[in-house]
Amino acid sequence: SSIDGKITDMAAIPAHIASFGEEQFLQTGNEVLDTVLSLSAQRCRDLDIRLVLFVDAQCMDFMRPGDIVAIASNALDNAVEAQMRLPEQVAREIMVRIHGDEHWLYLHFENTFAGEIKWRDGLPATNKENAQGHGLGLKSIRAAIERYEGTLQIEARDGRFALNILIPREMAGSSN
Repeated sequence: SSIDGKITDMAAIPAHIASFGEEQFLQTGNEVLDTVLSLSAQRCRDLDIRLVLFVDAQCMDFMRPGDIVAIASNALDNAVEAQMRLPEQVAREIMVRIHGDEHWLYLHFENTFAGEIKWRDGLPATNKENAQGHGLGLKSIRAAIERYEGTLQIEARDGRFALNILIPREMAGSSN
């Protein structure tokens, strides 16, 4: 039910969560995000990647579960893959900040990276050997954000890669 640590069978998620134990299951205020972050946290522990979370996700309650998964899991999968390409001496770190107010939801995913980023259609192109079927993660993120008329800003400089996402919460009623 998993490929390279990614869950491909949604029915397998409860079994993966149960294997974590109570103390390792994250509680952010959004059960869907809790699941994604808990799975990513376990993967980061296994790969010796420091995962730093500043998350209050109660403000994500207006979003469809599939959109939360598309954004968070793709952003984190890409960040983990970038960490695995780093030279040994570079610290492996991923930071996630999620917060909001009555008007806006702000999501920030940041990680260390090394090398050059090639851009295609406003998004980083895949670094994978076989580009066929890859590079869909950021497109999925962008599609989910656009459903809420949100914006995606990507920054890559000084050894840091960041996704900045801003979603207006007042779109909640008209996007479903």
